[in-house]
Amino acid sequence: MRTLLSLVLPILVPSWRFFQSVEPSPRIEWALVSNATGGQENWVSLRPSIEHIPPRTMLRRLFWNPKWAQELFWVSCAERIVDRPTKHSVAVIENAVRSTARIFAPSQATEIAQFRLVFVRREHDGLCHYELFRSDPFPLAEGASGC
Repeated sequence: MRTLLSLVLPILVPSWRFFQSVEPSPRIEWALVSNATGGQENWVSLRPSIEHIPPRTMLRRLFWNPKWAQELFWVSCAERIVDRPTKHSVAVIENAVRSTARIFAPSQATEIAQFRLVFVRREHDGLCHYELFRSDPFPLAEGASGC
């Protein structure tokens, strides 16, 4: 019984010692590129935060929340890009931008986009944005992505 309890207890009461350090996660923002030289319009968050979530939705999300799991995967790819960019991580974020652009800007499907990773930190009397990574421009059309 003692052996069984020693195996089950870490599952029920997890240890947070597996974190080496707690640091802010990079935010993913994207923009349409207005010309070949790389001029951007407004940067927008990949998945803007919802201001109000009803209690019933919060309770359901404790047990079933695939969108949040997908966003956590994007954040882990963004963290990998900050540490050491790989083609796979960049392609994952590019595809996320494509799917978001298809929903929010369907008329812009033939445009070129770019994403960046930023840390947002409160300093003195405002928020400061520190850009950590900026992707090369890429087409929003899926067939032209090369993935």
